[in-house]
Amino acid sequence: MQKLKVSNRVRVATIMGMVLLAPACVKNRFKSLSSAAPVGLVRIEQQKFVVGGSVVSPTESVHYFGIDLPSYGYQPIYLQLQNLTATRYVLAPSSIQHPLVSFEEIMPYCTYKTAEFVGTTGSAALLFFWPLLPLYVIPVGLSMRSYNGSAEEQLTDYGFYGTSRPLEIMPYSAVHRFIFVEKHKGPYAFDLLLLDEGSKEFIRFSLAL
Repeated sequence: MQKLKVSNRVRVATIMGMVLLAPACVKNRFKSLSSAAPVGLVRIEQQKFVVGGSVVSPTESVHYFGIDLPSYGYQPIYLQLQNLTATRYVLAPSSIQHPLVSFEEIMPYCTYKTAEFVGTTGSAALLFFWPLLPLYVIPVGLSMRSYNGSAEEQLTDYGFYGTSRPLEIMPYSAVHRFIFVEKHKGPYAFDLLLLDEGSKEFIRFSLAL
């Protein structure tokens, strides 16, 4: 009888410890991409328009996306577009002369697998003390869901994919985006075509990163 009481206490203490640590289980791995500034930026200027590019290192990938994407075969490339003119420019996904990895391919690597976690952890927790199960699984599951929503929003706002809408660069402004390509030994060389909304002509930038 005494052993049973001790066993129950251990179970309760274990689950309570899990409950208290639940919020910490979901780390905020994804950094804000609004102020991203990878090192080693290569800049090219033509007609008072500056295009910069940088190959994101594995360390920078972990910092910005919470995971070393190059180790999984995906190379993030940072693009900075600076318009020093009074003309509006437009960049379409098809104007980047390099195959782009889709949003659907990148997203699973940058987010938590909530359903898998809940199912696996819920089954394991049943071995301890099932009445306390919702106190652990639900908070962690909700935290993961919230994190995933934030990550998806940032990948949508600051990622540029084949299905993205054309990007407008307003007069005297600067924007930046991340594109994702299949990793290879490099260098990463491609042309980028910017449409001058005034003259309807393209400016070609050749990047070698």
